[in-house]
Amino acid sequence: MATRDATRAADHFSLRPLARALQGLPPPNQAPDPTGAWSSEFTLYSLNIRPWAQGSLKLTRSPETDGAVLTSDYVLGCGPGVSFRVKGETRCESNQLATPKMWTVTSRQHRNDGQETHEAAGDLRGTYDGQRIVLTEYGRERPVEAGPLLTWNWGLFDAVQRLAVISNPPPLEFALLDHFDQVKPEQALRLRKRCRVTLGAKLIVEEQKTELEHGTVFRPEHVERGGTEVDCVVFEHTGRGILPIVYWCTTAGYLLMVSSGLEAYVRQDGRVKP
Repeated sequence: MATRDATRAADHFSLRPLARALQGLPPPNQAPDPTGAWSSEFTLYSLNIRPWAQGSLKLTRSPETDGAVLTSDYVLGCGPGVSFRVKGETRCESNQLATPKMWTVTSRQHRNDGQETHEAAGDLRGTYDGQRIVLTEYGRERPVEAGPLLTWNWGLFDAVQRLAVISNPPPLEFALLDHFDQVKPEQALRLRKRCRVTLGAKLIVEEQKTELEHGTVFRPEHVERGGTEVDCVVFEHTGRGILPIVYWCTTAGYLLMVSSGLEAYVRQDGRVKP
């Protein structure tokens, strides 16, 4: 699939609501090895009239001989002075889907002063044996049938980076462990396109002059100036019970952005202005 000419982020449908948040975002200087150890931080945006920074996600990958360990730290603003934090550690298989084998999750609600409240506290452990999940919460076990192919939300952030460096990445079908405790079957991840996107441009207002028969008309027009062209590999995740999710990676396997419905994640290796 050939790479197209460079385009603005706003020219891509799934990035259009996110365009303002991408202003001033520099391209990565050097992508880490997607199969090795890496750590990345994302800002979570709510996409309403304009992007609004609502939370954050930090992912760290530590490779092991039989797979990798992914640690996640997710923070979501829940209202004035209150945030919800979910921290997890997941041991994954060495396959393309980063299939989870064992995970522990803690969720806590915090006030701005850092003090925990106990209104939304919870702890969860889970295991997967290649066919069935066993979830343990509040001292009780709950078995869930999952089938032979499984991945999870943050595991896909890892998987697409390793798929992006393959010249012809295969489509993958699987079940999704959605936010650690619910299985959604009949999911698919496919290559959507290869394209070139300009990152780091600034949106400015310029006055456009038009000469008419009986005078001159001036009108303001938003235009992008500057930026760097980046070759991207774009994946799309669709399936039962989810909104389509679009992943934007560089050809070196660096996940830049993830967008779905009214929310999006933007990687924070540089300045991002919402």
